[in-house]
Amino acid sequence: METLPEQEMIGDDDRPVVLVTGASSGIGREVAIRMVRTLDARLVLAARRGEQLEETASVAGARDAVLVPCDLSTAAGVDELVARVRQLGRLDVLVNNAGSASDHPFEHPDAMVDADRMLALNLRTPIALVHALTPLLEQRRGTIVNVSSVAGLVGTPGSDVYCATKFALTGFSEASRARLQRRGVRVVCVQPGPVPTPGWPHERLRSTPVLGRVFASDVQTIADACVRAARGKGSAAPVRPRIYAGIPLLRALAPWLLRRLLVRAAGHRRYADGSNAARTGDQPT
Repeated sequence: METLPEQEMIGDDDRPVVLVTGASSGIGREVAIRMVRTLDARLVLAARRGEQLEETASVAGARDAVLVPCDLSTAAGVDELVARVRQLGRLDVLVNNAGSASDHPFEHPDAMVDADRMLALNLRTPIALVHALTPLLEQRRGTIVNVSSVAGLVGTPGSDVYCATKFALTGFSEASRARLQRRGVRVVCVQPGPVPTPGWPHERLRSTPVLGRVFASDVQTIADACVRAARGKGSAAPVRPRIYAGIPLLRALAPWLLRRLLVRAAGHRRYADGSNAARTGDQPT
């Protein structure tokens, strides 16, 4: 394992140390930028693409950021990141943002390859990082921010396995929050709606501005929620846009309506091959 250069050691620097996974683009990059601008944070950035991590650090103005190019869908990648953070000796905020989705319908021959990656990156990795880094967070009475999804509140058609990982991450966050509260560690689960990042599949929201304004989120709003969490403010489970916060109530009062809306939405979920969830049979029963 590579030893950190002397200038990367924390020493007497009392700036908060913030680890952001999936920091090469999209939500992760915006979170990194705002953590520096708002908290003057010392960043640890992780993602597969080293060049993009360098760009994130440059845009954020984080000249002393620790960059860890690694594949967090693998145990080796997680171990590498944990070792680097432990070398720093301190952690104030962990932002579990890295995630993966699928461009294939569930019946596609590659669906299980996609499923394995989603289960690893969306679920196992944040669990492993929380398990390994909680002792450092306890020392600083720190914060864990898990970036889940509204797909962790409702089973969206055509995203079967993705929803499974996000439901699980939401449940993990809730259980961890109760377990770690007395140990001084705050756990926040941010639940974004569709966000126009690389991997944005929601063609109808893209092509219908009114729908986009109501039902889509954006990286700035999600990053703001993460920064508020790091500052100890805001809800323990912010949902953005807030319209999705009504999903549990709708499920309780009018489950038939929720089912109808989901079946209708199946017709608008597009895959890379042009098929949709309704045609592949990938819709709720």
